[in-house]
Amino acid sequence: MFETKIENTKAILASVSNDSFDNVYSMDELENLAGSVNIDVVARVIQNKDKIDKALYLGKGKLEEIKILGEDLEADYIVIDDEITAVQMRNIENATNLTVLDRTTIILDIFANNATSKEGKIQVEL
Repeated sequence: MFETKIENTKAILASVSNDSFDNVYSMDELENLAGSVNIDVVARVIQNKDKIDKALYLGKGKLEEIKILGEDLEADYIVIDDEITAVQMRNIENATNLTVLDRTTIILDIFANNATSKEGKIQVEL
């Protein structure tokens, strides 16, 4: 069964901005989604970038900034406002010492918490 058991934690939201994406609206929505699984958003970080870094999603400098911010604010998670790869997730965790969640993980956790029927739980797991 898919369960992350996120409870009463602090997170930093992070996103890459380009001209074709409304980051403010998307980050507002992600903050509401995070709140649904008891994550307190303590900061938002947006990086202006034309292309997403294939290895890190964000740039090295921005990840260092997030690492310092996470230490200062005692954050547990960094929540990426996008779907990221397992390699990106691992690299971000190594660079920031924060557990990484992406938008999809948050949404699946919400569904898992709200699934009541056996059929619904199986669908979330799949």
